Amino acid sequence: RIVPESNNYYNITNITLEELKAAIKRMMRRKAPGPDEIPIELFKEMDEEELEQIRQTLHEWWEHENVPTEIRKQE
Repeated sequence: RIVPESNNYYNITNITLEELKAAIKRMMRRKAPGPDEIPIELFKEMDEEELEQIRQTLHEWWEHENVPTEIRKQE
């Protein structure tokens, strides 16, 4: 479902495995990890089952609007 807000549109449907794979594919190897200190290479080497677990976790956080504090970007 796409929801308009002003001139922007937001996709509020469930995160799909295809979307997750596409996002990971766009990320470049050999870059410094973010605040979570997890290198992108780890995600790029995950199999379908592992990616599904990540997708489910992301969906839970999105659905309940409850991203753990330690995961949020540090400023």
